[in-house]
Amino acid sequence: MNNVRDHTAEALIATNSKGYSVSLDISGKPIAQGRHRLRQIANCQWFYNPSGRASDGLATKIGRALQEAGVFLGGLPLFSSLVMVRLTFGVRNMSKDLDNMIKFILDTLQFATIFGNDRLICKIVAEKVLATATGFTNIEVLQV
Repeated sequence: MNNVRDHTAEALIATNSKGYSVSLDISGKPIAQGRHRLRQIANCQWFYNPSGRASDGLATKIGRALQEAGVFLGGLPLFSSLVMVRLTFGVRNMSKDLDNMIKFILDTLQFATIFGNDRLICKIVAEKVLATATGFTNIEVLQV
């Protein structure tokens, strides 16, 4: 089970000629999106996201970090035009799939209202690197 209790998030907001950019530094082991599961009780079946709680928890921490950086979104997305996302995942071993870590972070950024919908992403640059400590995730979102 993914737990974000020990994760921390710090945000930095900057402006440039094209608009805003957001940098987020998250300390803690990177989380990968889990496969959706089927649950059945009696004659009732439904699919659920096993990573949903972790994503909600991390989105809350990102929201607090943005507020501490002076940004209050009030439920409105920070970006409403095309964006580029750069991701660096610091991992202790290379066993997690990079694409699942990307999916988890993009869903979390959408829950945190960084952007209204991840279809606004026109470019993703991502890598995983070996980390000596517990791990980290560095995120940069830029308007294009």
